[in-house]
This record gives sequence, C-alpha cells and structure tokens, in this order.
Amino acid sequence: MPAYPLSRQTLLDTLHMTLEPLPYVYAAWQGGAAAFGRADEYSDIDLHIIAGDERVEDVFEIIEAALKTHSPISLNYRVPEPAWHGMSQTFYILEHAGPYLMLDVAIAKYNSTGPRFWEKEIHGNGVVMINKNNTFAPQPLDPAAHLEKMKTAVADLTARFAILQPLVEKELLRRQPMDAFHFYIGLTLRPLIQMLRTHHVPWHHDWGGRYLYRELPAEITARLEPLHFIRDAAELKTKHAEAVVWFNELAESLDWDIINSRL
Repeated sequence: MPAYPLSRQTLLDTLHMTLEPLPYVYAAWQGGAAAFGRADEYSDIDLHIIAGDERVEDVFEIIEAALKTHSPISLNYRVPEPAWHGMSQTFYILEHAGPYLMLDVAIAKYNSTGPRFWEKEIHGNGVVMINKNNTFAPQPLDPAAHLEKMKTAVADLTARFAILQPLVEKELLRRQPMDAFHFYIGLTLRPLIQMLRTHHVPWHHDWGGRYLYRELPAEITARLEPLHFIRDAAELKTKHAEAVVWFNELAESLDWDIINSRL
C-alpha cells in the first residue's frame, strides 16, 4: 500500500483537540474495528458523536474545517435524512490519508431516543475520546431477550428458505443463470450465513457478510468460501444444492442451550 503523509493517529488527535472544547459535544468514541481491537492499515475511522440537538451542522462544519488544515477533502458523502438509524452521517476521504483511511462520522442528537450503537455485546468496546457528564453510558443487553429475538428470526428464516429455493432452480431450467445467481446470493447464501452466525456468533446473527473470516471458525469459512465463487450454470446448480443441504443440517441441529451459552 502506498504511504500517505496523514496518519490515523494524527487524524484522531486532530478530531479530539477539535471536539473536546466544544460545549455542545457531549461524547465521542470510535466504533467499528477499533472497538473490537482489530483496526489495521485498511480500517476506517468510525467516529460516533453525541451533540446538542441544534448543533449537528455546526459540528460537521467544524470537523471539515479541521480536516482541511491537514488535507484537501477528496470525496465526501452525506447520507440522506432521515437515515435508517436516525443519526446524521457523513463519509470523508482525504487526499493526504489515501482512499482506505476513510472517516465515517455519525452524529446523534443528545435528546434523541434512537440507537447509539454502543452496546458492547454487539458493537464492541467503544474507544472513548470524549465523555462529558457520563454521556457515554452503554447498558448491558439482556441475553434472554436476544435469544427470543433470534428464535423468532430463525422461524421466519427457515420458512422463507424452504419456499423460495425453487426460484433459483427455475431460472436455471430457463437457462437464465444470471437471474439464478442473484436469487442464489439473496435467497440461499445470505440465509445460510445468518444460520451460521446464529450457531457461532449469536450477538451478530444478523450481520450478514461482514467479518466472516474473523468471526466464524476457520473450518466453516473454508467450506463457505467456495460457495461464493461460481464458474458456470452447472456449478451453480451443484453449489446451490450443497448450500441447501448445509442450511437444512444447521436448522435441524440448532441447540438453543449451546447458543445461549455463547451470549
């Protein structure tokens, strides 16, 4: 990877020094890879901020001005609002930091009742930068409630899986492998991954294709990886059948006591 003059630590120090004095910034912490202790040279900076309800735009403007003291902003993207998570979110790529050290800033209003994405069971141990008046205060999640949520999700997942697999098969019979492939990804592989997550990483049962190599056992990823790479229609037919068998085996072998022990 080419060397860029602007480092992760310099960016973090700049953000800290910029945000700490602002009386309307109550908390700031790193989530994402940093919260799981596995940030590497390719990791984003996922910065969560809690700010005064009427000061969100001020915070973005001040952050952008601080960033520009170190580097031109090559690209930025503001998520249209209202966003699904209820926060205001902007992504930045800086010319002097390179394309991989992306800054992802999500600002929640202080009085918002929406999600904070700080629960350690799901989002890891947030790396706290600012915490005024104990604003950063994640509460433990209830494993029993999460288990019931998973049971409901699995019941729906298994019902949908059984009835929708013919959509893959029909497109293969029609000699339309591209259509079959997209059904396979959405209706076969994604449910299979969710079932694997339910077995092995139940707090992240609904995290889809994220962190598969880091969160699933090596023998599982070794079996799962080839199912993602399809040479032609004949191989799609074979691998679809393999994935269906595996999903059904997992559904039949669910042991909620074991899963509960992993929460």
